[in-house]
Amino acid sequence: MGKQLEYVPLSTNALMRHLRAQGVSIKGSSAKKKLQNIGYYHGYKGCRFARERRSPLPLTDFDQVLGLYAFDMELKTLFYPQIMQVETSLKSCILDAICSDLAERGRSASFDVVCSECLTGAGAKEQYSELSYLAQKVAKQSAREGEPVIRHFTDQSRGVPIWALMETLTLGEFSASYSCLTDELKDAIYDRLGMPGRICSRYAQKKDKTDLLLALLRVLASLRNSVAHNNVILDARFLIRNTPNKHVREYLGQEFGIDPVPFSQIADCMLLVVFFTSALGYSKTQRKRFVAEYERILGDFYVHKLPPDIYQQMIGKSDNLKIKAALAYIAKR
Repeated sequence: MGKQLEYVPLSTNALMRHLRAQGVSIKGSSAKKKLQNIGYYHGYKGCRFARERRSPLPLTDFDQVLGLYAFDMELKTLFYPQIMQVETSLKSCILDAICSDLAERGRSASFDVVCSECLTGAGAKEQYSELSYLAQKVAKQSAREGEPVIRHFTDQSRGVPIWALMETLTLGEFSASYSCLTDELKDAIYDRLGMPGRICSRYAQKKDKTDLLLALLRVLASLRNSVAHNNVILDARFLIRNTPNKHVREYLGQEFGIDPVPFSQIADCMLLVVFFTSALGYSKTQRKRFVAEYERILGDFYVHKLPPDIYQQMIGKSDNLKIKAALAYIAKR
């Protein structure tokens, strides 16, 4: 077995020499400080290609790297509060559907009751891992070092209500719990969001593939995670492994009156945010403001801060069409 090569970390000066060897002009103490501030991995390394490493960008100057980094950060600043607000609204919408159903039957909204009576839609075998995970999470958070919102109930020997649990779940975990809901509850949620009736099937796997809301929740979770972990979102590379199926792409395209949404550009995520904020009843003013700010950021970097070829390779060529489609969608909803 060959000797394992040891990784030798590079100083900032060595990283600057590496960039110059890659054809990127960089020099001076000011550029050195900027490279330190943006970080090599979150800065240059993430901005040197579009979506995949086999599609390198024609970078020739460190200022172009700084431009891409600033572009990416402005979009994250725009998207993050929208995603967080949508996440909260979706949890409230789905929780209200669950609690309303239980109240009609005179049942409590404890975690145990919800697991036994509401999270039974896909069959015990298919749900077992998701439900076991949620149960383990509740148990862990019930410990002294756990979440205060959970401890408040366990310290008083009270059952943990489902809303308290949902407060502690990530969007991905929340999507997993949604996938286990009964068909009746999912239908009620679709109705609340103004979405078309679901395609029914007795096979859990097929249900997941045709569940529009589940697929869109997973896309939203991918976007949220990329923003929260400061990964590049400009080129929507986080969707390469999370692209929804044809059924979902066609549905969103029909909603916006365009071709199937490929989920391969950041503009597709803008449409997703507009879709959810519209379904959840956000004001037209708020939704238009989001789209207008998105358009302003793109226009600013296209005209003033990035070479056209680099911009097009990262963003694509259909963003204007999708902006118009988003505004038309807002006008009618």
